[in-house]
Amino acid sequence: MDESERSHAIFAVFLAVLMVTTGSLNTIAAKWADSMKVDGKLFNHPFVQAICMFIGEFSCLIVYFIVFYIQRCNWRKREILGTEGRVIELDLRGEPTLPNFNTLLFAAPACCDIIGTSLMYIGLNLTQASSYQMLRGAVIIFTGLFSVAFLGSRLQGYRWLGMGFITIGLVIVGVTDIVFDDNPKDDTNGIITGDLLMVMAQIVAAAQMVIEQKFLVQYDVPPLLAVGLELFCSAW
Repeated sequence: MDESERSHAIFAVFLAVLMVTTGSLNTIAAKWADSMKVDGKLFNHPFVQAICMFIGEFSCLIVYFIVFYIQRCNWRKREILGTEGRVIELDLRGEPTLPNFNTLLFAAPACCDIIGTSLMYIGLNLTQASSYQMLRGAVIIFTGLFSVAFLGSRLQGYRWLGMGFITIGLVIVGVTDIVFDDNPKDDTNGIITGDLLMVMAQIVAAAQMVIEQKFLVQYDVPPLLAVGLELFCSAW
C-alpha cells in the first residue's frame, strides 16, 4: 500500500468514526427532545424533526456551491498566471463545471428519504434510543441484498458472514426489548411497533442508497450536490 492509498484508508476510517459519532449525537438529541414537556405535554412531533433533517441536507447544497465557486476562482486565477508566462504547477483538469443531468432523477431517492426519515422518527418516539441506534444497522443487510438484486453486485463471503452476524444482533436487540423490559411504565406494544417501524425505515433507506449509487456512478454527480438536490425534489 503506497502513501496515497494509506491516506485514503485513514480518511475513510475517520469518516466512518465521524458518521457513527454524529449519528449517535443526533439520536440522543432527538430522543431528548421527545422527553421534553411543554405545558405538561410531551414533545411528540416526529415530522417536525424530519423537516429539521431536510433543512440540514439543504446546507450540503450551500457547501457544495461554496466549494465549487472556490475551485472555479482558483482555476481562473491559474489560467491568468499561465497566460502571463509565469511558472505554475501543471494541472491537466479543465475548468470546473456543473454536471449535466436531469435533477428530477433524484425525485425517487427524495421520496425514499422522506418516507424513511419520517418512519425513523416515529419509531424513535415509540422505542428506546439505544434500540433505535442499533436497529439502524439493518440498513447494511438490506443495502447488500438490494445491491446484489438490482445493481448486479457480487459480495464476498466475509461480507455475507458480517450480514449474518448483524442479523443475529438485531434479533437479540428486538427480543431484549420485549422479554427483558422490566419498566412497568413502558408500553410493550409501542416498543414493538417502534422496532418494526425502524426495520421498515431501513428497507426504504436501503432502496434510497441503491438508487443514489446508480445515479452517482452513472452521471458522476458530487455527493453534496445529490443530497442538496433531494431537498428540492422533496419540496417539489
